[in-house]
Amino acid sequence: MRPAGRFSRNKLFSYHGVSEGFGVTAIPFTDGPGRQFVHGIPTSLYALGKRRSYDFVLTRNLIFSWVCAGFFGIFTVYDAHHPPVNRIAEEMIRFFSRSKNLLGMSFNSEGLRGIYSQLVIAPQLRGCP
Repeated sequence: MRPAGRFSRNKLFSYHGVSEGFGVTAIPFTDGPGRQFVHGIPTSLYALGKRRSYDFVLTRNLIFSWVCAGFFGIFTVYDAHHPPVNRIAEEMIRFFSRSKNLLGMSFNSEGLRGIYSQLVIAPQLRGCP
């Protein structure tokens, strides 16, 4: 398996046009079957152990969001870049979208926002436009 990508603090802050007034921790992962699970579970445990050192987590990982917001009580923002891949993913989204620990969801398109809005009741979908 190959690494899925390299993290660059400089690129992250410049891309989003924000100052470096906060810390960012990136945890590397690999591509391949089961990568959401293989990355999501260990990083959830890492986040649980470090929970006193941050305000919230931002992730694209569905498993991580499901565990952190749904079970660990960690404030989470889920950044969706694709529709749910199956019924299990849909149920996971419905579950963590009801959590008071889900601060919001962001989407990379209006179409994707529409797909997610059909999965959860409108007041629960606290998405960022």
